[in-house]
Amino acid sequence: MTMDLNGRVALVAGGTRGASRAIAVELARAGAHVYVTGRSSGGTRSEVGRPETIEGTVEAITAAGAPAPRCG
Repeated sequence: MTMDLNGRVALVAGGTRGASRAIAVELARAGAHVYVTGRSSGGTRSEVGRPETIEGTVEAITAAGAPAPRCG
């Protein structure tokens, strides 16, 4: 099933890793303007040392061919 989300806005909280990261990528791939939030970034790593960052989510979205999201 393909959804057309062009012109829609999506907010994905906790988009640094896991299901939320995958959801952010798929929403963007479907055409939504995605705003992504997360606590781990290049400057502030996860408290448990996980390597994923919010910037990595932005890269994954861009690599999927979707427009770059806004992150914060």
